[in-house]
Amino acid sequence: MAKKGGEFKELEELVRHHIDSFDYMVDRGLEIMLDNIKPVRIYDPHTDTSLSHILLVFSVLFDQIFC
Repeated sequence: MAKKGGEFKELEELVRHHIDSFDYMVDRGLEIMLDNIKPVRIYDPHTDTSLSHILLVFSVLFDQIFC
């Protein structure tokens, strides 16, 4: 029978850096990544319209959903 409290301590230490890295990516990394992507403008000559700041819209939606 395994001891209570510290039975998975060695396993937790083995994967702790991976979990910390994942947590950082979710908490800060995605925001940093989106902030550093240059906006794109797409022009459609058939309709004479353009789409711009697509990533800005994605960033706002991401904040509303996950933050």
